[in-house]
Amino acid sequence: MDYRATKVDGTSYVRANEVLIANPYGQAPHIIFNEEMVLNIGGQVIRQPYTAPLPAMPLLETFGNSNEPFPLLDPETGVVLGTATNTDLHVILYSKYRHLTEARDNALAQHAQQLAEQQQAQAQFKAEAAAAALEDGTGAPDVTP
Repeated sequence: MDYRATKVDGTSYVRANEVLIANPYGQAPHIIFNEEMVLNIGGQVIRQPYTAPLPAMPLLETFGNSNEPFPLLDPETGVVLGTATNTDLHVILYSKYRHLTEARDNALAQHAQQLAEQQQAQAQFKAEAAAAALEDGTGAPDVTP
């Protein structure tokens, strides 16, 4: 008999904990879902890698191999919201990538513009200070803002 053995209530489920999307040059893009098993026993959560019986692992889909519609499920309720295809998913991922790159590039351009304006303001300040020093006959001082 096990020491201090008790019965506990709990739940277990499998979830995708990592999604890897590869877009290799000259090859078909693909997506891999890695899974974990989550055990909630007596209020404690235990997570461990999930290994489904072979040949079910890994969950791999190559874009272009199939364009059969799949159901779109609400992540909170599981209710079917509609359908999509691999082409739809590829378009969504590409569009999200382009949206993020445009936001990044705009932020970088704005930062570069701010730096240029700061440098221009510093140069103008130094030039004005030097001109003022020459006018009053004190010479060109070291002007560091």
